[in-house]
Amino acid sequence: MKALPLLCLAGLAFASCGTPGTPGNSAVNAEVRTRDDLDRYAGQDVAVEGIFDHLHAQHGKVTLDSGLVIFIPHFDRFRRGDDWLKYVGHRVRVEGILHTYASVVPEVSGPIIDVRHFEAIESAE
Repeated sequence: MKALPLLCLAGLAFASCGTPGTPGNSAVNAEVRTRDDLDRYAGQDVAVEGIFDHLHAQHGKVTLDSGLVIFIPHFDRFRRGDDWLKYVGHRVRVEGILHTYASVVPEVSGPIIDVRHFEAIESAE
């Protein structure tokens, strides 16, 4: 019986993780016009759509319709074995955790996304 209160506390702690009222995997494109708008999504699981580009054939870049750029550090490792440069200039959707204040990659300054899913929206063939 002593285990029941501990399980309840563990359940409450787990349920309180995350931001209240924030849906998982927010699509941010429609609401993002400025860097301040983007900052509201820092640390959240987001989905963004835009035109794909690269930095030194190592890091990805997605330019949103608003003109804001989100970097994908070490995209070459994420898409290892894929000719991922074929996506350059094409519209893509990227999902992952957004970070707006810090970059661990020296060449990259600005918002980054820890990519967990990537897909071409328009044909890259």
